[in-house]
Amino acid sequence: MATAIEKKLTDAGYRMLGADKSKEKLILSILKTENIRYLKAIPFLIYKYDLDIEELYQKTPKKKIFSQILAFTRIIFEENNIDKQLPEFSNKGNL
Repeated sequence: MATAIEKKLTDAGYRMLGADKSKEKLILSILKTENIRYLKAIPFLIYKYDLDIEELYQKTPKKKIFSQILAFTRIIFEENNIDKQLPEFSNKGNL
């Protein structure tokens, strides 16, 4: 399932994000852009890879956006019975 989604994302242009970077750096770069198209890929990246979410949260100046994405990701995981725990952060950060 994840491989098919990853291929579709690649076909849709997500390969432009730079596969040579670490996944954490990729997510931090996506957050900096605030580009909706790229932000939508973050839940998939969280699903696909074992990331240190708490470290990402500490490193990003876009804490509010990241915490909102995590909230949406949590809902997606719950609705699809994906057993992956995500930390909860306050939405009171920087945009």
